[in-house]
Amino acid sequence: MDNGKHFLDIFQNMIEIRRFEEEVIRLHDAGEFSGHYHLYIGQEATGTAVMASLVPEDRIFSTHRNHGHLIARGADPSSAMAEILGRSTGLNGGRGGTFHLANPDLGMPHTSALVGGAVPLAAGGALAAKLKKTGGIGVAMFGDGCFEEGLVFETLNLARLWHLPVIFVCENNTPGAVLKAAGGTNSSNMPAGRVLDTPAALGMEAYEVDGGD
Repeated sequence: MDNGKHFLDIFQNMIEIRRFEEEVIRLHDAGEFSGHYHLYIGQEATGTAVMASLVPEDRIFSTHRNHGHLIARGADPSSAMAEILGRSTGLNGGRGGTFHLANPDLGMPHTSALVGGAVPLAAGGALAAKLKKTGGIGVAMFGDGCFEEGLVFETLNLARLWHLPVIFVCENNTPGAVLKAAGGTNSSNMPAGRVLDTPAALGMEAYEVDGGD
């Protein structure tokens, strides 16, 4: 593999995601769609690098902050935007909207807007891959706030016990959340303060990287 081209492709994908999200802001401000939405701005490096490391047989499950994951996986940005706008030409016929962008043809069969919802779905995808011997894996993209949900700990535990072919990617966006000084709170509140401690306690192979480097 040409490493230069590989990294350039990742960078171009990051820029595409950033421009997409900026357009989402513009369209919302213009009244083209209503309601709440979540952006992937600031986390582009993580999603693009993860998706560039996967193969077609893998099954990825995302969160309410899913735009960047879909585009990084190869979804057509025009179809993704049409979905956000509720149009019939959208990825899911305009029925899912911004919280539920998905594309089964790209190995992203479902997106859960529930906090922590992607984690057990990915474990299920991994179990299916193991039983069917597809050679694929399950991948969960989720935020640090998900560690406050019991099903996340339970899923990690079962995945370790059952030796499932799954990767759990926690995008810790607490440092980028609204600062407490501005009247906000962190997106997760745990005594340890480091999400890596939980999988480590379960004997899982775990790594911490700087997604902003």
